[in-house]
Amino acid sequence: MARRSQPDDEPESIRRSLVDLLTNFAKELEKPDLRCKVIALIPAFHKLRDLGGSLIPRTGANSARDRVKIYFQRYPRKVIDGDELMVISGIAEWARRVRELRVQFGWAIYSGVTFRDMANDAQAVEDVEQTASLEALLGVHPSQIKPEQYVLMRDEPDDRAAHRWFVLNEVRRGQASVKDKIIEYFRRNVARK
Repeated sequence: MARRSQPDDEPESIRRSLVDLLTNFAKELEKPDLRCKVIALIPAFHKLRDLGGSLIPRTGANSARDRVKIYFQRYPRKVIDGDELMVISGIAEWARRVRELRVQFGWAIYSGVTFRDMANDAQAVEDVEQTASLEALLGVHPSQIKPEQYVLMRDEPDDRAAHRWFVLNEVRRGQASVKDKIIEYFRRNVARK
């Protein structure tokens, strides 16, 4: 979905537009038709997204992915709700942007699922130290982080991981057999971790 706000839209002007839309919605509530009410709320929904997306200045943050990255960088090693990312990104597909940052660009962004797996693995090998250090770092036991919560664990992306994804994606798109693709991937990543 294309962004509706313009680069010169300031948060305050978007907020005023949103307030006007919601104030005028009182007339819609008097109408009996449910669909008219829903359709009348769409512009307010778009303005609310625009307001969230405008909280980070556009200089250096032209896309939702950039805004999500900047938000994570401002709050490293803090548990961030998916709803926060939805607001700051200004789009519905915010989870895809988190995945892109993690997989394509090498950012160490862990979800609650990852932390739960880490906690279960630590219990399996009785690694109390690892769990305790994560709890001290995050302020919450790793198993208590919800699946829709995320944490940026490192301040810099892993360039090697991003490169591996790039090579994998390039090899995957080729016309060779699966076996040849696997061999090609290994050839292009000899002695790399």
